[in-house]
Amino acid sequence: MGLANFIPTAEAEERLLKDPNLPYRRRCIYLVRRSERQILQRYMNLAQEVLPLLALPQEAFTRALEERVHARKGAVDYFLDLAIHLGLPGVLGLPSVPSQK
Repeated sequence: MGLANFIPTAEAEERLLKDPNLPYRRRCIYLVRRSERQILQRYMNLAQEVLPLLALPQEAFTRALEERVHARKGAVDYFLDLAIHLGLPGVLGLPSVPSQK
């Protein structure tokens, strides 16, 4: 068995799921695979949005995060979580704490 034995498209799988005679176990397999496909697609979309930001210098990265969060654009929840973990209060709408060098 190889990848060639898998149903190639989500559309083909959806057609099979509409079949009332589809055996229960096969239906469960298709439902799980559909969910996995959706999760994978969400992560791929997130990666396409985030990877270019990670290549930015820190100031530009922070500005890009702020713009996306305040515009409620893209993967806002992910960006907020990232801002919290990176200690970027400006992204969260909080005053920045001056660095103590």
